[in-house]
Amino acid sequence: STNAAPGETVQFRITARSTGNTAVAGITFRDIFPSQYLDFTPGSAFLTGPQGRINIDQLLPVISNATMAAGETDTLEFNATVKAANASGLFSTGTTVITNTATLEAAGVATVGSSATVVVTITPPPPPPPAIPGLSINKFVRNVSRGEVSFVKSTSANPGDLVQFRVAVRAIGSADMTGITFREIFPSNQLRFVPGTATL
Repeated sequence: STNAAPGETVQFRITARSTGNTAVAGITFRDIFPSQYLDFTPGSAFLTGPQGRINIDQLLPVISNATMAAGETDTLEFNATVKAANASGLFSTGTTVITNTATLEAAGVATVGSSATVVVTITPPPPPPPAIPGLSINKFVRNVSRGEVSFVKSTSANPGDLVQFRVAVRAIGSADMTGITFREIFPSNQLRFVPGTATL
């Protein structure tokens, strides 16, 4: 078993051995290829045995009427690519176990098989953080009569001086906000509002 992601290439190896003391004829080899999950790589199937190493793309997935001598070992290798995840749900989320099974059968011999698996695990992205509303407010002042340019948190003034206030309101959360109420607590017993000076 191995792990793979969509788009990655995996290689399968199948080893067949004649374990008896006489040759076996009429062997049928079958590879049950999971084509719904994998794409075979053309040109990648090679059989290695007493005959050497030969490409057998055109013979797969079934090789019929083969013969193996007593004690002979043959090795078949081929590549496949894991299909891409798609909108139809292939490899959407979770774990998918892809099984590739090969079998050998012949008259008078028990059918044998072996499987290898490819595990594809798709982890869903974490959910976005919850939207949280938030507000900040800061009030500043400067003494215009004294020629102050910068706004500060506190200034000094004499009776009759003109002071200017600035209020900075900011939405600091991650959610839009509606129904906001702004209140100005104006000390009218100490200050006189100058009409026409309030701007937003």
